[in-house]
Amino acid sequence: MNIPMNRKSPIRLEAMAASMGRNVQKPRRLQQNTGNAARMPRQAAPARVPGQDVGRASAGIQPGHPMPSPASRKSVGQPGRSAVPAPLPPRRKALAGTRLQKGQKVSLAENGCPLSQVEVSIGWNAKSPACDLDASAFLLSGNNKVLGDEWFVFYGQERSPDGSVVHHGDMKGGMGESLTINWRSMDSRVKKIVFTITINEALKHGLNFGMVSDAYIQLRSLASGQGILHFELEEYYSNVTSMMVGELYERNGEWKFHAIGNGVARDLAGLCELYGVNVSG
Repeated sequence: MNIPMNRKSPIRLEAMAASMGRNVQKPRRLQQNTGNAARMPRQAAPARVPGQDVGRASAGIQPGHPMPSPASRKSVGQPGRSAVPAPLPPRRKALAGTRLQKGQKVSLAENGCPLSQVEVSIGWNAKSPACDLDASAFLLSGNNKVLGDEWFVFYGQERSPDGSVVHHGDMKGGMGESLTINWRSMDSRVKKIVFTITINEALKHGLNFGMVSDAYIQLRSLASGQGILHFELEEYYSNVTSMMVGELYERNGEWKFHAIGNGVARDLAGLCELYGVNVSG
């Protein structure tokens, strides 16, 4: 099938499966108005500051060409002068709401009432500049498969058919992406939404989650603006290329969140196969 792209030529899922390359640009982050689906043209990436650890491909670093180590950028010691210290690693983002442990399941409510809309933030730090990470959502029916190919929301297909799940692209700072969930418009056949993090072209370039740190998922109420919950991943393995960070699921008419934190040796095309998205056309 063809995946509609906003102001871009359509691409086919089989092309994505063949390379998962950046033949399309990611959408820019929307402003707070979640109902606005317009996308502004992506600006050129800012110039890289020496000593700053930049982990996105948009900074101009190509996969397979790692950034020189901090030690190689130090000034040569001179009499009366000390060497320039290596840059500090990125600081963990301050997260709000109840902190969950792996495997924990909680009901979603605010002041005793079911939530109607939430913002889902999924973030990370890349220890290797070759790692370009992406967040995606699979909208599943009761058989744990997507309702159709168009029910897979990612950087190349930013909105579910019912408009209930919208991908807003990079968050401020670039180390994460955000989506919004609106249960008021959600198709009743959707029983689960799985949120994943994948590394672009991980299998091709030998990348893995041992090169990633500080990954998390956070839910925030759009009605109150308050953080509801967050889950921080603590396990990073060199044989993992994709992570299921968490899921929303419906049980007896009530929506809940499950902190998963499980990894698999699949790329994004492999996850599509797992959840029933047709990547062969």
